Amino acid sequence: MRLIQWCRSRPGWVWDAAAAAALAVLALLPALRAYGVALGELPTVPSDALHIVLVFAQTLPLAARRRAPAAVLAVIGLAFALDQALAYPPSPAGLGVLVALYSAGAHQRRGRVITVSAAAAAYVALAVVLTQLGSRERPWEFATFALVLAAAWAAGDIVRLRAASALAAAEQQARDAVVHERARLARELHDVVSHHVTGMVVQADAAAFVASDDGPLREQWELIAAGGRRALTDLRGLLEVLGTDAVASPAIGLLHDLVDDARRRGQHVTLREEGTPNGSDELRLAVHRLVQEALTNALKHSPGGATDIAVRWGEVEVHARIVTRPATLPVPRRVVPGSGRGLAGLRERVHRLGGTLHTGPEPDGRFVMQASIPVADAPAHDTPPAAARRPA
Repeated sequence: MRLIQWCRSRPGWVWDAAAAAALAVLALLPALRAYGVALGELPTVPSDALHIVLVFAQTLPLAARRRAPAAVLAVIGLAFALDQALAYPPSPAGLGVLVALYSAGAHQRRGRVITVSAAAAAYVALAVVLTQLGSRERPWEFATFALVLAAAWAAGDIVRLRAASALAAAEQQARDAVVHERARLARELHDVVSHHVTGMVVQADAAAFVASDDGPLREQWELIAAGGRRALTDLRGLLEVLGTDAVASPAIGLLHDLVDDARRRGQHVTLREEGTPNGSDELRLAVHRLVQEALTNALKHSPGGATDIAVRWGEVEVHARIVTRPATLPVPRRVVPGSGRGLAGLRERVHRLGGTLHTGPEPDGRFVMQASIPVADAPAHDTPPAAARRPA
C-alpha cells in the first residue's frame, strides 16, 4: 500500500523519464531486435555509433512527452526516418514514434492541425525516399503502417477528449454548487428575515393606529414601519439576484418557539403536535417553514384571527394542517407588500421531498394550508405539481 501511495505521489515526468530510459536500454539488447520496427525492409548494415545515437534519439525524448509533445514528435520522427533510411538493424526504439504520436494526440493543445499535416507529409516523404533506396514494401504496406500511426494519434486524441469532458463536468459541477448555495441563502433569507421584519412592521402599524392622531409618538411608529417596508423591498431585490431554487439548511427551531413568538405579537395561535420530530433535516425544516409562513400571512392579512396548527409526525409521513380564521380587527391600510415567493417556495420545497401542499381559502373565509411529506428520502422532481387549490 505504501508503495502504491509513493508511486501515485510521483509527478508524471518522473515516470516518463524512467519509461524512456527503460525503452532505450531494451532497444540496445540484440535479443530484442526481432521485436523492432522495420519499415523499409532494406538490406541492413552493421550497427555503429550513429545507430546508438539514433536509438537514444527515438527513446529518451519521451521523458518530455507531456510538456512538449510536438517537439518530442519532431525529434523522434526525424530519428526514426534516419534510422529506417540508413537501414540499421531493427530495434524496439522504433516504437518511440508510436508513443510520440499518442502523446501529441493526448497532450498537445495548439497547432494540432499543423502537427498532423506536417507528420503526414513527412511520412509520405519517407515512403518515397525508402522506395528510391530500393525498399521492397508495396504501397498498400506503407498505407497499412500509416493506419497504425494514425491509430496511435487517434488513441491519444480520445484520451484528450475524455479528459476535457471530465474537466468541463467538474467545472459545471462547481458552478452548480455555487448556484445551489446562493439559492439556499436566498431561501433562508426570505424565510427568516422576512418573517421577523414583517412582524415588526405590523406591530409598528398597530402601535401607530392606537397612538394619538397628531402626536410625535405616532410619527415615530410610522417611521419605524416605513423603514421596515423599505428593508423588505431591498431584501426582495437581493433575492432576485441570488435566486430562489434552494435546499434546506440544518438551522431548525422548535414549533413551540414560533408559536410563542406569535403569541407575544398578539396573535391567537393554538398548536397540537403529535409524535416526535423525525426524518431528515430538510424535512423538519420544511415543516418549520410551513408554520412560519402561515403565521406571517396570518399576521399580515388576518389580524385578530385565530390560527390553528396541527402537526402529526408519523413513521411514514408527516401531516401538517394550518387553518387561519378571518380577521376580527381592521386590516392595516398599508399592508406589508408580499413578494409572491413564500407559498411558491414552500410548494417547491415540499415537492422536492416527494410531498404535496394544498393552499387556498375555504367557503367560510378560512385559509387552509395542508401538507403531507413522506419521512423516507424521495427523489427530487423537475417541476412542482399543480396545487389542488391556488393561493388567494
